Amino acid sequence: MWPQVLRTGRFSAPYSRHLPTGFVDYRDVAEVAAIALTCDRLACGSFELCAEQGLDRHAITAMMSNEAGTPIEAAEQTPEEWAATSAFPGTDREKGLLAKMYAYYERVGLPGTASR
Repeated sequence: MWPQVLRTGRFSAPYSRHLPTGFVDYRDVAEVAAIALTCDRLACGSFELCAEQGLDRHAITAMMSNEAGTPIEAAEQTPEEWAATSAFPGTDREKGLLAKMYAYYERVGLPGTASR
């Protein structure tokens, strides 16, 4: 999504820009997967992988603006607007399920936890 953010000057998602969102670095997922597949240290565990704190889109776009050297706007769409305009490559059923997931985020957020 970074090329689109740079092109449009907007970082948008189909839920409120004020909600904290717990992101995860794919490298952390890879590290945990390697541990889980090579030893018993994580046996029978259930884990949420995400950043130490949930950041709202305003905080995220502040970091993006700093990195890009140009202002990035914290934008939002409703899940319905997203479903109507998204170029999502999946099936209509998959797109509908994602829209339901985004509607859930709109209601309760997605802060995650970062237990160590």
